Amino acid sequence: MRDQFNKTRKQSNKHILCTGIIAAFAMAIPVHVFAQGFVLEEVVVTARKRAENLQEVPDSITAFGRDQIESAGIEDFDDFANLTPNLSLNEGYRPGVAKITIRGMITPQVGDPPIAYVVDGVTASSIDFINQDLFAIERIEVLRGPQGALYGKGAVGGAINIVTRRPTNELEGQIKATLGNGDTTKVSGFISGPIIEDSLQYQLGGSYTDAGGFDDNTFLNKATDFSERTSIQGMLQAQVNDDLTVDFRAKYASNEDGAGNYTVAGWDDINADKDVGGIDANANIMGTSDRDILELSIKADLAFDLGDATFILGYSEVDEEVFSDGDYTNMPSNFVDFFAGAQGTDFQSESLTTEFRFTGNSDIVVWQVGALYQSRKTNSQFNWFSDWVEISERRADSFQVIQSEYDLATSATFFDTDFGTEYAYSIVDENSSDAWAVFGQFDYDINVDWSIAFAVRYDEDKRESFDDRQKELTKASDTFSEVQPKLQISYQFTDNTMTYLSASKGFRSGGFNEFDPTILRGFDKEVSKNIELGFKSTLWDGAMILTGAVFNIDSENTQFTRLNLASFTLENLGIDESTSQGLEIEALIQPSEGLRFNLGYGYVDAQIDEFTATADYGDITGNNVPGVHKYSVNLGVEYVATVSDQMDIIMRADYIRKGPLSWELDNVIESGTSDLVNLRAGIEKDGYTVTLFVKNATDERVATEAFFGATGIARLPNMPRFYGVEASYNF
Repeated sequence: MRDQFNKTRKQSNKHILCTGIIAAFAMAIPVHVFAQGFVLEEVVVTARKRAENLQEVPDSITAFGRDQIESAGIEDFDDFANLTPNLSLNEGYRPGVAKITIRGMITPQVGDPPIAYVVDGVTASSIDFINQDLFAIERIEVLRGPQGALYGKGAVGGAINIVTRRPTNELEGQIKATLGNGDTTKVSGFISGPIIEDSLQYQLGGSYTDAGGFDDNTFLNKATDFSERTSIQGMLQAQVNDDLTVDFRAKYASNEDGAGNYTVAGWDDINADKDVGGIDANANIMGTSDRDILELSIKADLAFDLGDATFILGYSEVDEEVFSDGDYTNMPSNFVDFFAGAQGTDFQSESLTTEFRFTGNSDIVVWQVGALYQSRKTNSQFNWFSDWVEISERRADSFQVIQSEYDLATSATFFDTDFGTEYAYSIVDENSSDAWAVFGQFDYDINVDWSIAFAVRYDEDKRESFDDRQKELTKASDTFSEVQPKLQISYQFTDNTMTYLSASKGFRSGGFNEFDPTILRGFDKEVSKNIELGFKSTLWDGAMILTGAVFNIDSENTQFTRLNLASFTLENLGIDESTSQGLEIEALIQPSEGLRFNLGYGYVDAQIDEFTATADYGDITGNNVPGVHKYSVNLGVEYVATVSDQMDIIMRADYIRKGPLSWELDNVIESGTSDLVNLRAGIEKDGYTVTLFVKNATDERVATEAFFGATGIARLPNMPRFYGVEASYNF
């Protein structure tokens, strides 16, 4: 144990030393290396729920503005996660539902994600809202470290703030079309303008994607990763008077994707890295996922002499059906081989969120107070099918769910004695959450050099779960609450360099596992405590921005989900104690007009400090927390060459490297490093842009998820090389 600790400490010290060397080197390069007079634009963020200069916010934040979103081709969560240190996304069984990791904090299958995801001020109630196509986006802000003081329960590892483009008082818009391999067609666009000048403006946009797929099912001879996605959104902005502005926002998305496209490697092929066991699936059931999402919100901003009041009301709902093979092979379904059948999940969720906050700005202190209420209901049903018939392809419409009448009290009978050609074993889980919170934040400039900020929030979340087939037997309820403070002290070291020290606390609610008398019904809340030391510098007469931070997060009852094969249920296991420590460093450099470099590096060492042994896991103290990349690197270069007054040539290259990770608590299934190269080159003239692009240019194939399945190690491959042409017109 001591040797492992010393090894970890040496690794952390090494990475911290490397960061210090990079920062010192950057500061030491003489200014005359760069073109004189060029200054990077100021970046304004609303991460702390008010407009601030990014370089003056004492938090580790990565921000992407409108220009960077366009030039880097950012269209979904994975695109900006690749450019953000210590943030990663891994696709799983359900397409579009991301397993997010930030600073070593992971996403359990049963439970909440480690981040708060906020779009135009409305906090998403479910992880289903996270990974959607992005368009008409003004800014993306990624806050690392617990953000519970401002964003509440669930922000145990950070927060992501999405700001869409506002309706305008002049007609403007964009239309974009993409053709790519894999029979891929994408069309997106938006238009914005006035209905009543200076009083009522609108924005209307949408996107459509149709992809035939890249990876084949060798048994069915069909592509498995097909996708058809449609999204429509609209916004109205009413300037009622000089003091009152009201926004109405609506969005609807419908997705149909291939699902459960796992390959199965033998038990001896425990390395989940590149090409082990092949890429192509060979299941005899075509997996599908159908998902519909609706989001509605209204936001009102009222200006007073003493400050500004904001009221937000949001409603959302999700309806999803997933269907796939149970063992991910073409093994025929029969009574003996139970896992050779089909599996499916029906999921519905709806939520209502209300938030009020008041922001004041005096000569002495900037302050904010507010309150929030959120009600959420979910209903999920897992079904296990078998038709006992050997046929070449079975789809969702070939089956009919027949509710089993087995005794939930004993869970002794998986099969209805009167089964025929169709059969369903189902697990029903209905959950509700009623949560409220109050919060406040206060910023005070002690003098010209020293500033202090303090925020605190109290969250209370009452949760209930039951199986409506035997409600009284399965009903469980509990209330989870926590006080989440955050203290920040910043010092203006020089005119261009600010250092800060922060301490914060976050938590995510506990909840309930699927009912089975043989496993623990409930799991407790997770609480994290973060200490962070960072700096922000503007160097070389404004031609370079350099930021960095080191952090340590101590977590209690770290949530992790495993498939309990004995009870055949998903079970959230609490890791008693875990520690995540590491660092981030980012640099944006523009040595001359038209040439820009970006650098991002993150290192995180997330280890299990204490774990209560189970029948499946013994002493795993000192093991890595599963699903956490050891490090991440992103390097980008962008060059804009002006050919004439009306024509530019734009070129960009990005290199992304992610370090190894472990997939299970016992660290048996591991993945190596991955290296991705993305390239873009285009011509822009009079608002028209034509761009050639390739993502994953080297066709790097790695697993985005791996676990012990029924017949071997199941692995889900990443997206292969994707290339094509993109044309857009801005007006």
